[in-house]
Amino acid sequence: MFDHTTLAMIWFVITGMLLLAYLVLDGFDLGVGILHPVARTEKDRQIMMNAIGPFWNGNEVWLVTFGGVLFGAFPVAYSALLSGFYILFMLILFCLIFRAVSLEFRSQVSNKLWRFFWDWCFWFSSVLVTLIFGIIIGNSILGVPLSPNQTFMQSLGDQLNLYSLLIGVCFTSLFALHGSMFLFLKTEGELKKHIHTWTKRAFALFLVLFVITLFVTGYIAPRISTQVSTHPWIWLLVLLCAVAIVSMFVSLLRAHPTFAFLSSSCTIGAITLLFCAVMYPTLIYSSIDPALDLTIYNASSGEKSLNIMFIFALIGFPLIMTYTFVIYRVFWKSKPNENGEY
Repeated sequence: MFDHTTLAMIWFVITGMLLLAYLVLDGFDLGVGILHPVARTEKDRQIMMNAIGPFWNGNEVWLVTFGGVLFGAFPVAYSALLSGFYILFMLILFCLIFRAVSLEFRSQVSNKLWRFFWDWCFWFSSVLVTLIFGIIIGNSILGVPLSPNQTFMQSLGDQLNLYSLLIGVCFTSLFALHGSMFLFLKTEGELKKHIHTWTKRAFALFLVLFVITLFVTGYIAPRISTQVSTHPWIWLLVLLCAVAIVSMFVSLLRAHPTFAFLSSSCTIGAITLLFCAVMYPTLIYSSIDPALDLTIYNASSGEKSLNIMFIFALIGFPLIMTYTFVIYRVFWKSKPNENGEY
């Protein structure tokens, strides 16, 4: 159907789109978890959880799909990432489990201590998942010690370097902002006013961290700077990020929740596209020797496998998108109450 080079590019684009979809969709329910402690009353905490009730499970389908596509299309990169970041990925898995359990178990018993325990499990899991995703991305930008056999061993202490932690904190602030935009859209009354205040604070924190991250990345990751100078069109994505951030600011000033949420979604989308653009065609940088980099060409499956996957993708992806569309169409205009009803 297609030659190997074309297929590698196609699957890189598909993988990037799946990552974008996951970060935008699951980003707001992770953000709601990050903001959970700012709720002032039991009623507010329950409403915040109920706000993501119909969506969170379906949102994580995109993460499963992303992982499956990465495994099928780029198995060498998948193997290197999961072995090298094994502890971090296991922490993500356990946190996602605890988030799901917290959402389901919290309301089963009317006991303050019970609800207090699950509230903090929900918050801690949401923060840790987001922080770890950022740490993995930060290390991917810096590069990892890939060996000639296309694997790497790195201690957890080395992975928790200052730059990756900065990316993780910036990532967490972005998701907190995205979650607050969602709650600003889905809540009413005093809670809505309270969330609006926190949204402004989250925006200010994200803006400061984002600007710092851009400057630090330009200084500490010369290969990223080279990529930008070699491909000037990447500046268009930087401009797109700026436009989306300004749009968020204007929407918050005018208290327009729909445009505010769309703007935060566009910001996450633009940052994801920017990350993919500055990495292309590399999937994992080698800090030892650029010749050992894993690219979309040397880390991909064979031509026949990619062609077969493409046929199945033409069938499977529309089903996933239809499922997501139906869920959001049914529940999007409804607002949650403290009884768990939409």
